[in-house]
Amino acid sequence: MSWSCLFFKALQQLTSAKIRWEINLTFEPDNMTLPLIPLEILDSIFSLLDRTDISRLSRACKQIHQQATPRLWRSYCNYNQQPYNTFLRAIVTNPGRAKHVEELHTSNVTEDDPHESSEDDVQSFQSAVSNLSVPDEFKDHLNKGIKEGYSDAMLALLLCKLHNLKNLFLYRPDICDLICELFDYVNSGKSSILGNLRRFSIETTDMSCAVGTVRDYGGILNIAREVQIVQLNDETMSPSRFREGSSAVEHLHILESGMGTDAMRVFVQSCKTLRTFNYTFGNVDYYDDYFKPQEAVEELRRHKVTLEELTMLYDDDRLKQSWYDLTAREWYMGAELRRFTKLKVLRSGMHSLLGLLHAQSAAMETYPADPLADRGRPELVDVLPASIEHLTIMYADAQIIAHLQKVGVVCKNQFPNLRKVIVGFCAESTENNIQLEIPGLELLLLYQTPEEREAYVYGREPYSWVGSQVFRG
Repeated sequence: MSWSCLFFKALQQLTSAKIRWEINLTFEPDNMTLPLIPLEILDSIFSLLDRTDISRLSRACKQIHQQATPRLWRSYCNYNQQPYNTFLRAIVTNPGRAKHVEELHTSNVTEDDPHESSEDDVQSFQSAVSNLSVPDEFKDHLNKGIKEGYSDAMLALLLCKLHNLKNLFLYRPDICDLICELFDYVNSGKSSILGNLRRFSIETTDMSCAVGTVRDYGGILNIAREVQIVQLNDETMSPSRFREGSSAVEHLHILESGMGTDAMRVFVQSCKTLRTFNYTFGNVDYYDDYFKPQEAVEELRRHKVTLEELTMLYDDDRLKQSWYDLTAREWYMGAELRRFTKLKVLRSGMHSLLGLLHAQSAAMETYPADPLADRGRPELVDVLPASIEHLTIMYADAQIIAHLQKVGVVCKNQFPNLRKVIVGFCAESTENNIQLEIPGLELLLLYQTPEEREAYVYGREPYSWVGSQVFRG
C-alpha cells in the first residue's frame, strides 16, 4: 500500500470517528499535494496506524517525517532475545535519535548467551564508551563485555546514551552485573545519566531467584519515582541499598509476590513520600511467614498523610489453609486505616478488610463461624477514611451487604467523596441476583468463579505498566 493510500485510510477513519478537518487535497494517481497539516491531525492519524505504516508514511514529505520521527523512536521493545546491535548502532551513529527514546522494554538480558558482533560494531561501540562520563573501571568492563558480545554490556551502553529515557521495563533479567553497576553509580549522585527516569519495572524469572535479582537493582529503586516489581519473594530484604528516607519512589507496586514483615519495612521506610502502595500476594510458598494486613497498615502509618492509593489483595482462594491462624487480629487491617487522611482508592479482600471469610473458602472447616469473635471485628464504616473515593472489595459473599448498606446510610456525611464501589462476589458462595442499590454511588457487582477472580487480579496484559485490570478500574 502506498503512503498516499495509508494517509487516506487513516483520514477516512478519522472522519468516521467524527473528527472534522477542513483541508483541500489534490489526489491523482501519480500526484498528490498536501498543504501544511495541523499537528493535532497528524497525531490523530499516527494513532490509527501501526509502527510499520507510520514508517512508510513518514517518507511522504518533510513535515510528516518531522512529526513521525519522535513517535517511531519513542519506545523500543526487545522481547525476542535479539542482540541490541541494530538498535544500539542506530543510536550511536545518529545521536539525534536518542533524544526521542522515552521508553525501553527488554527481555532476558543475560551474560550467559553472548552474540557475535561485527568488527565495525565493536569499534563503534567502544568508541562511544570512550566518550562516556563514567569511571574508567566501568569503561573497561563495558569494553570487555562489548567485545565478547554480551547483551548486558550492550544494554548498559544504551542506557548511558538515552538521556531522555523515562520508562524502563526489564522482563525476566538473568545476570545484569554491568546494568546494576551503572545503577549504583548513578545512585551515588556522581552522574546525570538516567536523570529523567521516572518509572522502573522488573519482572523476575521465578520466585526462587527473585531475592538476589531485586536486591541487585537497589540503585535504580532509589532513583525512579514509580517502581513495579512482579514476583518478589523475600522475607528480610537487605537494607544496605535502602536507607531510611533515601528513596525517591512515590508509587510502589509489588505484584504476585510474597514479602516478610522485615522486607516490607525496608521498602516502606526507605521512601521519603509514598503516595501509592499496591500489593498482590502471589504464587509463593505458603509455609513461610509473610507480612499480614495489620502489619502493613502499621508500617504504612508513616505515610498516612500522603498515601492516596492502597491495594492489599491476598489470594483468598488459596491462602486460607490450616497452618495459618486466620482468626488472629493481624489478618485484617482494622480501624487504623481511617487515620489515612488522603487515601482515595482502596482495594482489598473482604477478609483482609474485615476479617470475614467467604462461605466456600478452603479455610471454613478450620475456622468455623464464631459469633463472639465476629463481635470483635470492625464495621466497614469504622474502617474507611473520610477521604475515600473509590472502593473495591474482592473475595466477598453476602456478609458484605449489611456493611455496604450502613456505608450508604452515613455516606453523605461521613464519606462525602465516595463515588464508586466494586464488589467481587465469589460465585460459588453467593446468589447472583442480589438487589443492592446505594443512592449516590456507582455500584458494580461482579460474580466470579475462582478462575475469573484470578484473571481479574493477575490477568495482566504482557509487559504493561501496572497491568492488572484491578488497577485500571
